[in-house]
Amino acid sequence: MIEVQREVITSADPRSAFDYLADFTTTEQWDAGSIRTVRIRGNGDIGTHYANSAKFAGRTRDVDYEVIALTPGSSIELRGSTSALMAHDIITVEPHPSGSAVTYRVEFTFRGWLRYAEPILRRTMSNRADHSAAGLRRELARLQA
Repeated sequence: MIEVQREVITSADPRSAFDYLADFTTTEQWDAGSIRTVRIRGNGDIGTHYANSAKFAGRTRDVDYEVIALTPGSSIELRGSTSALMAHDIITVEPHPSGSAVTYRVEFTFRGWLRYAEPILRRTMSNRADHSAAGLRRELARLQA
């Protein structure tokens, strides 16, 4: 399993930041690997499903995500799966003197032949997390504009 976590401090207030991030379709704006995300079932609460197309390991993969936990205004937890991987995403938003502190954590569990490539994929996933954090900073800053 590969775990990556990044924290972003933003001037956006916690409610605005959370509302933006809890709408998982926004991943296509800030997540380094996401190409397109569509809500296919639900209203954003627990049990909501999203279809995410993501670039990973040189290929575009369709990832089915489900909201598995939600604390309105504070955290959202999703589980994503394909034939090649399981992803467990946790996004938390907390008040910060500057506005909000957003923590984005993802655990990747690879299946099939990719599980043998985990040592090589660690650097790739870390770089992807860095780019996603930069995207988060950029998009959350726009909430204040």
